[in-house]
Amino acid sequence: MNRQVRRACILTLVVVLALLAMPAGELQAAPLKIRMGYVVAPVDWNIMLYQKTDILKNYGKSYVVEYFHFQGSSPQIQALAAGELEGASLAFSSFANAIMNAKLDLRVVADLFQDGVPGYMAIPWMVTEKSGYKKVEDLRGKTIAINVFGAGVDAAMRAVMAKHGMTFKKDYQVVEVAFPHIETFLREGKIDAGVLVQPFYSIAKKKGGLKTIFTGTEATGRNQFVILVMRPEFLKKNEVVLRDFWDDWLRALAWWLDPKNRNEALDITAKVSKQPRSAFEEWFLTKEDFYHDPNGIPDLDALQRNVNLLQETGITKGTIDVRKYTDLSQIKAATERMKKMK
Repeated sequence: MNRQVRRACILTLVVVLALLAMPAGELQAAPLKIRMGYVVAPVDWNIMLYQKTDILKNYGKSYVVEYFHFQGSSPQIQALAAGELEGASLAFSSFANAIMNAKLDLRVVADLFQDGVPGYMAIPWMVTEKSGYKKVEDLRGKTIAINVFGAGVDAAMRAVMAKHGMTFKKDYQVVEVAFPHIETFLREGKIDAGVLVQPFYSIAKKKGGLKTIFTGTEATGRNQFVILVMRPEFLKKNEVVLRDFWDDWLRALAWWLDPKNRNEALDITAKVSKQPRSAFEEWFLTKEDFYHDPNGIPDLDALQRNVNLLQETGITKGTIDVRKYTDLSQIKAATERMKKMK
């Protein structure tokens, strides 16, 4: 045996012995990284639930979450297709488009927020008070802003306008404007109407001078507006680790929805959103907020109506059976586990 081979053998033996001497916990694989897309904090619930890690029993051990910001839900489709996200917050319209047009195999795995639930927030389209616009028909020939084409607000807007006899492109124009800039565009007269989701609605409302001309629920009723989706192969491959993920999801959900934690929740929200606490304290986690199901379960009947609406308004050429693209087994199993722990 020559000298180089002997040295290589000795080095290999040293490495093996060192590994065998390590505690078992140090030999475990690194935590599973779950990359999540979001649009607006804090209404995209998935970015908030993993901010207070001290209440999570498994975070940093079996999994971690990494967040990526998108201007709307539609751009997340490309990220899902490229394998750059494990979880995406998709509006009902983006969800349907991802399946029908992008040919992605996705599963609805949790509720993120519902719009127009009686007693809770309904997404408004606003105009300036000085515009003189009093009814939807006054927007004929005008320009309306949404955040991104193909988003849920796009579908809701088209449905309302169609209900009032107006056709997209023919009777009104639509432009894309990032959510944080829609209020400014309105006040400067660059657009005639614009959609304002929370927290931008409450910020604008405080300043005055704007009024709601319609909400999407006029045409759609209750909406399962945004859902968390994942790829089925990811769910199957990581089922064991995802047990920890979903257990923590429900722990966090309970903490955030508990009124006694609201003060701390507001401080966390200000830090995450990089906005002052005053931007949230009047509405976040109140009836002025969107509805979040306390068990994380989406309203599939509402989601089906929303997806069907896309075909009715011409956004899609067909529809899908949303239950075929839903897998709530893991979050429901976590619910049962959490009940037994109480």
